[in-house]
Amino acid sequence: MDSLIDRSDLGSFDDVSSPVSTSAEPSIVPPDFAGVRNLLVLGLDYEAEGPVARDEKHPNTDMILYVRLDGNAHSMTMLQIPRDVFVGEAGGAAGKINGILAKNVDIGDGNGLGAVKMYIETNFGLPIDDYVTIDMDALTEMVDAFGGVEVYVPQNMRYYNEKTGALEGELLQGWRTLLGGDCEFFLRYRQGLPRSDLDRLVMQRQFYAGLFRRLKTASVGDIVKLLPVAQKYIKTDISTLELMSIAIEVSGMDSADISIGRLPVYGSGQLYAGEHSVVVTAKEETAALLNEYFRPADDPIAAADIGTPEWPTTGGAAGAEMSTMGDVEAVGAEEPRK
Repeated sequence: MDSLIDRSDLGSFDDVSSPVSTSAEPSIVPPDFAGVRNLLVLGLDYEAEGPVARDEKHPNTDMILYVRLDGNAHSMTMLQIPRDVFVGEAGGAAGKINGILAKNVDIGDGNGLGAVKMYIETNFGLPIDDYVTIDMDALTEMVDAFGGVEVYVPQNMRYYNEKTGALEGELLQGWRTLLGGDCEFFLRYRQGLPRSDLDRLVMQRQFYAGLFRRLKTASVGDIVKLLPVAQKYIKTDISTLELMSIAIEVSGMDSADISIGRLPVYGSGQLYAGEHSVVVTAKEETAALLNEYFRPADDPIAAADIGTPEWPTTGGAAGAEMSTMGDVEAVGAEEPRK
């Protein structure tokens, strides 16, 4: 919002020789959103764990979301890319896609974001126009500023300290309005999930649905509360007016016109370098998903063009789990929201 104020042209109380200006005022009305815009949204995690050092300079991208906005069709399609997708040496010591940014900070020109962009464009054929990064440590503050987000907790969730056995976190099944701390627990939880990180992505979709419902009811006052938090924790190369155009476009969308799915992968017990659990891109299923939802009809991508590394063993591929936001919202509908 600060960028909308051009203080250099305001003059001062001492300059009163020309109180009336006849020049045209610059517009601060955002233009209508049109065409197609492809965004890469990255959640940055600085938790000090794992083989790659995580600090202010070396975060991991533990949330990777590819977003295709179509202003002509008034639709939004999103693709979750699991953080554990196997990329080999490109991902650093753990060989995962979430390590590309941290590894490339210290290589060449130090452009970690550019390295993530190039990897996704080159190996999945997905063009990227702009980026948005969100500090995951900001989640508590952002959700609290918004008054919480209502989600359906699909099962009782309990986290026990692996060393002491002490219960350190709990959420019970049912509709819950989650404030920051509980919301972070909900999104990070995987101890009791059969497919670990893949099931956690399902819960993240439920969070997105709850967040979308909340945004649809947001007042000007709600947005004002979020501005300082967004300014502190969110970075992007999109201009303020363009962001406003995108926000207006998305706020007018029906949930049936917003789709979200996950990159098809197989395996959750594959070990890279003998110790790092990874999942592997299912190339046939991935090509089919990208061609149906993300690529132009006259320019399909073949499975052979998916450039992520192969794995010597295969196994049953996990499906794409593509659904509309309306379908995601229906989860737990047998138990009415309170």
